[in-house]
Amino acid sequence: PTPVSFAELTIDKDTSTSTTTPGGTATYTIVVTNIGTQTLTNVTVDDTLDSIFTFSATQPGTPITLAGGATNTGATAPTTGASTLSWGVFTIPVGGSVSITFDVDVSAAATAGTYDNTASVTSTENGTVDDDGTTAQDAHTPIGADPEDDEDVTIITSGIAVTKTANPTTVAEPGGAVIFTVGITNGGSADALISSLTDDIFGNIADSGNTLLTNTTCAVPQTIT
Repeated sequence: PTPVSFAELTIDKDTSTSTTTPGGTATYTIVVTNIGTQTLTNVTVDDTLDSIFTFSATQPGTPITLAGGATNTGATAPTTGASTLSWGVFTIPVGGSVSITFDVDVSAAATAGTYDNTASVTSTENGTVDDDGTTAQDAHTPIGADPEDDEDVTIITSGIAVTKTANPTTVAEPGGAVIFTVGITNGGSADALISSLTDDIFGNIADSGNTLLTNTTCAVPQTIT
């Protein structure tokens, strides 16, 4: 029988930064593999980021790993601040692969939530495929890598607020007693671990040995939900 020749690419996008904060960074890796029986040409890898992410050039270049004889025939790199990313043109022989690792900056105005960014790859022989799949195994994603949530990045916002009140608010003479009450609330999107409580006059107010205090009921560490 005559062997059947076919073109097929797989693509998988993962993150090593499953959680981050507004103003932070996230790191992604895209892997494209030729699992068909013919060399694939004019291969382009594209990624349109969510509006809260922009490409960062903080790394020394964009790490691109070529394996199995793959070549980058038209090397380019996204510009800092870009949200539509592409890395030039590749040729990928049978069994070859391209791996791209890059950083993105997170907008300081980003709101809490989970953000899903998928990538796509296009070749002359195979057309365009992506790694977007949510309910079943995607034909263009490596076996076991779908449903896709391994590229999801969750933004965690901080919302710690501190209040301090005094009772009484005035004393008749030096040496009078005043009770200070410190309140901490968490309006963020995740639990917050309070590791210290420091007053700019009395110092560590969680230290029972603090000689500036008559008594304290503050205790750390505490987790504020």
